[in-house]
Amino acid sequence: RSYSSSKTESRLTEMKEEIDEEYGGNVLSYNDTLAVLGVPPSPFYQYRRCTPVMTANNQPPNNICSASSQYTGHEAYKAFRQTNDGDGWMSQNNNVVNAWIRYQFAESKIIGRITIKNFATSSPMACKKFIFQASNNGTSWTDLATCNVTSETNGAMQSFDIENNTTYTYYRLFIKEGYDETNVAFGQICLMEKYVA
Repeated sequence: RSYSSSKTESRLTEMKEEIDEEYGGNVLSYNDTLAVLGVPPSPFYQYRRCTPVMTANNQPPNNICSASSQYTGHEAYKAFRQTNDGDGWMSQNNNVVNAWIRYQFAESKIIGRITIKNFATSSPMACKKFIFQASNNGTSWTDLATCNVTSETNGAMQSFDIENNTTYTYYRLFIKEGYDETNVAFGQICLMEKYVA
């Protein structure tokens, strides 16, 4: 069993406070609290951005961005430049449902969180729903999470925690629904590597 999910840790934190109060204000450490509960120690996970600033679909070397389609001037890598100036990735016209954008790492990583930003300018073309998928060969994909984007507002940002403890080389956002029926776009995509603090 895994005790590292955000929901489990949130509940354990609440229980820790209850136990601290019952013990007369003697503060117990997180893992001491787990011991009282008879639960194995749970590691603290942290997250760090692991995608370099991309300047082309294959630059820096050994990191590759690609997409099911690219509107002229809005190539896949532009969603991974770590800036959101209205020049991110956009699909070709009439290519929304089942469109995708993916990132291939030089070395496999555990991605545990993703942050997306809608285009900062132009009409809203935000993704409304996507499946976050992973692969080690670029052909067979594992669904890690279904993510619902709650805002179509230009420049809006949203993060998603992913229940994943497996290293993969490829990750992609597979679009199931968009706010706009003609195009789908991301101003910025940030993939966050999970590691034990």
